[in-house]
Amino acid sequence: MYNKEYQRKYRLKHIQKLKEYHHNYFQSHKKQLQKKNRDWAIKNKEKVKLYMKKYFNNPKNKKKINTRVKKYSMKHPEIHRKAQKKWAKQNLQKTKGHSKAKTITLIKDTLCNLCKLNIAEHKHHPDYKQPLLVQFLCVDCHIKIHKELRKNARRK
Repeated sequence: MYNKEYQRKYRLKHIQKLKEYHHNYFQSHKKQLQKKNRDWAIKNKEKVKLYMKKYFNNPKNKKKINTRVKKYSMKHPEIHRKAQKKWAKQNLQKTKGHSKAKTITLIKDTLCNLCKLNIAEHKHHPDYKQPLLVQFLCVDCHIKIHKELRKNARRK
């Protein structure tokens, strides 16, 4: 018991020293550690898949993920454009719906179709088969709708 308490106090007291030590160790053994991690990931594909799913579905990580994606797309615009085109081909109805929704102008000071309290700033397609049928929603209601849609999609 004494040993564990001593170790805890030591770590708290020398936190900066330990951080430097771990950083230097990682830098000097980077390739070996990366290879070890890669090998483990290959052997444990299901665990990695579950972890990634849990990580990407956690709302706390959304901001971090979005900033990484933006940085990556700024660094590699050709890859980003290619991915956008691929998405557009796979989601033709959504693409057509978005382009047709652009033609519909949002009237200034229109109230949200759901809560009737806030000013509508967003357009939402309940059904992409009817691209001109658009709901005008406030930001909060739009977020709520998409959260519900994601929950329903996960259940299926």
